Order: sequence, then C-alpha cells, then structure tokens
Amino acid sequence: MRPIVVLFAVACSTPVERTPSTTTSATAYCELTADAFCDYYERCDRMAVDTLAECQNTFLETCEGVFEPRYVALEARGDLALSTVGLGECAQHLRTVDCAQQVFDLDGACDAVWDGQVSDGGACGPGLESFVCDDDTTCVLDLSFCGTCRPVVPLGSACGDGLRCADNTSCIEGVCLEDAAVGDACDDEQPCRLGARCADNVCTSNTIVGLGEACDSGRRCQYRAECVDGVCAQAPLLGDACTGALPCASGWCDSGTCESFGEPGAPCDAPQECLGGTCDAGACGELTSACLAE
Repeated sequence: MRPIVVLFAVACSTPVERTPSTTTSATAYCELTADAFCDYYERCDRMAVDTLAECQNTFLETCEGVFEPRYVALEARGDLALSTVGLGECAQHLRTVDCAQQVFDLDGACDAVWDGQVSDGGACGPGLESFVCDDDTTCVLDLSFCGTCRPVVPLGSACGDGLRCADNTSCIEGVCLEDAAVGDACDDEQPCRLGARCADNVCTSNTIVGLGEACDSGRRCQYRAECVDGVCAQAPLLGDACTGALPCASGWCDSGTCESFGEPGAPCDAPQECLGGTCDAGACGELTSACLAE
C-alpha cells in the first residue's frame, strides 16, 4: 500500500487544536492500526482481498515491510512521534467516514496519528518525510523535491504577503478559507481539497476500481493491485511468483519471486532492491532521504 505523494503539496489536513498527546513507539504502528484500517478497507472496498483476515495479513506485510521502518527511522531522528490520542481519533473516524471523503488514508482525524516535531526552518521531504513538520508549519518543496517547514496561518486568518494558509485551505481575497470537499461546488475561486479535482464545477475524487476492471489516471486500482496494460491485476506478496510487469506488493521481484527489500547496508545491485530506494557502492542506503541529511 503505497502512500499517494503529491509533488509541491503535502497530503495533510488543516491543523486543529488538540490536547497534548502521549506517544508510543513507532515500531507498534502497523499492529495498532491494522484492525481499524482493514475494517475501513473492507467497508469501502479499498483492498483487492476476499476476507478481513486476508486484508489484515496483507496490511501487516506491506506496512511492516515498506512504511514502518521509515517511520521508525524518522522517530529515531526526533522528527516524528506516534500519538496514542491520534490513533484513537483515527480509529473512531474510520468507522463512520463517508468513503468518498477519505481521499488519503491519513486524511481527516487520521492526520493526528503522527506528531511532527520539526519547527519553522527545519528540513522536510516528499511523501512520509512531509509529516515531520509540526502543527504550526507545512512542508514546502522546492525544485529539488526537498523542502523546508514553513509557518502557516489558521482558517479564517489573513493571508498573502508571505503568509501561507494551512493545508486544505486557500488564500481567497486575503483570507484563509476551507477548500471544497468531495461533492461540494468548485470553480476557479473555490478550489478542491488536496487529492480531489474540480469536474463540471463539482469536486470529485478518483474512482476506485476492482480486479479485472479498466484503470487509468482517474480510475485507480485498489490496494494490493496494479494497473497493468490498462487492467487492474492483483499484486503478489512475499514468496509469490512475480514478473517485471506486475510489481510485488511489499518487496522486489528477484528472479521471479517476491523478496523483502534490503535494509540499510544490505548488498544490492540496483535501487529498487532497497527499502530506502538507494544503492550506493553495492550497499543499500539509509531509510531517510538526502533531504534530511545533517
């Protein structure tokens, strides 16, 4: 399950006032969220599996093999913390949220799961590394695809002249106003929230389609599926047979079999073999990108 990365914008919701949260180790993230996310995936038909148990097994394999190690690396740097309060808010939110409104997994109340620890002027990056910015800032990427945490002003506040609105709000006539949600009216002066697009003056999200259905940029395959030659096909798990045309769900295709990504320092021949996405001098690189290099 790959996060949706939007270049030059960050997939986070508007910062909200909340009580200081206690934290737990990032190593527990996948186990603590598997039930809530799989209940939501089953209800909203977001994963290409037949049973809840299959969803949970797939979620844990992909989460632990792809995402959790990166979160742990960011936690070790002091850039990110896993909020126990946020975990509870997210689980409650996923039970009832309208499926069309949950554009990204960590939208809505689920944006409280991770507490960014980096303040104004600190380094951030694309994807998961955008989460490191604290509630008073947002990650602004430059042409190098690295970024800096920059201050934002809250909903209803004055903007412009260097004052940036929070994510999912826009500066309209000098005031930060909320972006339109899926199903709301939109136009040039009323943009849609991140991940939605304005079509015929109504905000819409991508259509999620099942196995064997036609797919393209507007018709996205479910989790554990890939768009291959215009049709959604189920992605293989670790130990399953694979081909170059059908990527593995949580690893890389090594001589026709899905294998786990290499950890930092593991031998490699190419970046796609490594969890961090870099292979230097025959060894897998760090899990954090060069954007966060000290």
